[in-house]
Amino acid sequence: MAVRERLRRFWRTISGGPVAYVAVVVLALVVGYALFYYVGPGRPYVGVIRLPYVEIGGGSTVQMLEMLRFAERDNRIKAVAIDITSPGGPTADSEDLYNNVLRLRESKPVVFSVGWIAASGGYFMASAGDYIYARPSSMVGNVGAVLFAPGPLPADEDLIATGPFKLTGGTRRQYVSLLEIVKDAFVRSVYAQRGDRLKLAPDELADGRIYVGIEAVRLGLVDGLGSTNDAIEQAARLAGIRNYGTIDIVEEVRKTSGVFYFTAPSPAPPQATGGAVKPTAPESRYHRFYYLYVEPTK
Repeated sequence: MAVRERLRRFWRTISGGPVAYVAVVVLALVVGYALFYYVGPGRPYVGVIRLPYVEIGGGSTVQMLEMLRFAERDNRIKAVAIDITSPGGPTADSEDLYNNVLRLRESKPVVFSVGWIAASGGYFMASAGDYIYARPSSMVGNVGAVLFAPGPLPADEDLIATGPFKLTGGTRRQYVSLLEIVKDAFVRSVYAQRGDRLKLAPDELADGRIYVGIEAVRLGLVDGLGSTNDAIEQAARLAGIRNYGTIDIVEEVRKTSGVFYFTAPSPAPPQATGGAVKPTAPESRYHRFYYLYVEPTK
C-alpha cells in the first residue's frame, strides 16, 4: 500500500508540475513541425519537369516556358529538376528557353538530366542549368547551327521588289556569314555557363560532334552520370532542403492547357533529305536558323 501511495503522489506531482508543462510544449512543437512541413505550405518541394521527347519550337516552346514560369512563381518549389530528351529546334526558341532557365536560376537551383539525347538546342537549354547529369549512353553536344534556305520562287510568281535583296535578304555568302555569327553565339553561351568546367577549346566545341554521356563527363559538357532521381536529389542539395516532396510540373501545366505536346513516344531523330530537313509551309518561304541535330539520309 505504501508503494502505491508513493506512486500516486509521484504521478500527481508530474501531472501538475513543470514536467507536464515541458512535455506539453515538446509535444506541441513536434506536432507543429509535422503539420508545417508535411501537411502545410511550409514543406519544401522540388519541381520536376519530365520531357520524354520534344522538338523545340512552336507550341512545345510555349508550354515549356509555361512550366518554367510555374516553377518560378510557386513558392512551395525551392528547386527544379528537368529531364530532357531533345534534338533542338529553331534558334530563337532555344534562346528563349536558355534565357528563361537563367532567369529561374536567379531564385532557385535548376538541375538537368539527359535522356537519350540532348543535342544542339536541347543541349543549349541544358547548359543554362546549375548542373547536368547524363546517362552513360546519352547523346550530348552537337554544338552549332544549321540554315534552311528556301528554294527559288515559282515561275508564275509576279513580284516586284524594291531592292536586289528584298526577296532573298542577301547573298548565299552573306547567309553563311550570319550562320557563323549564330554558331559563335551558341559557343559563347555555353562557355558563359560552363567555361570553368569545359575541357574543350571553343573551336573543338563548335565542330558539331556528338559525345556519349561517359565522354561528355570527361570533357565537361555534363557534370556527372545519373538519372532524373539524381537530378532531383542534387537540386535539393543545392537548395539546402531536406524532408522535401516533389511536384510534377508537367501535370500541373497539363491541367490548364487544352493541347499538350509531350505525350507521344520518342520518335527517330529528324532526318535530312538532300542535305536539309524538308520544311513545312509557310516556313518554306523563309531562311531559318536552327540549333538542331539532323541525321542525313544515305
